Amino acid sequence: MILGFRIGSSPLALLGAVALLLVFALAFSWVSVLVGLLAKDPEKVQLFGFTALFPITFVSNVFVPTSTMPSWLQAFVDVNPVTILADATRGLMLGGGVAGPAAGSLLWAAVFVAIFAPLSVWAFKRRV
Repeated sequence: MILGFRIGSSPLALLGAVALLLVFALAFSWVSVLVGLLAKDPEKVQLFGFTALFPITFVSNVFVPTSTMPSWLQAFVDVNPVTILADATRGLMLGGGVAGPAAGSLLWAAVFVAIFAPLSVWAFKRRV
């Protein structure tokens, strides 16, 4: 609000956006857990973590509209989990379509947990 952002929806929708962001962040944290278990030293954890996070963050519609991107890139941006999360969050905080992007974000969160949680547990058991 200090920078001029005004929520265009209800306080309940804002809480929904925060909850959706927290669910997605918790699910994606399993990637970091796996990287931390597989890397040998802290410097490699940071390098691998940035390498995992960089493509999905910067190849999304968070910073620029998808329509301004080349057509070959738009296909990936449209299915990018960060794009879907950003669309859901924008819809919840500014008003607009929410059901599809919110369901897509929860689906991506479930996929991250289904893939990376078992791999992290396996890596932890192997390390101990």
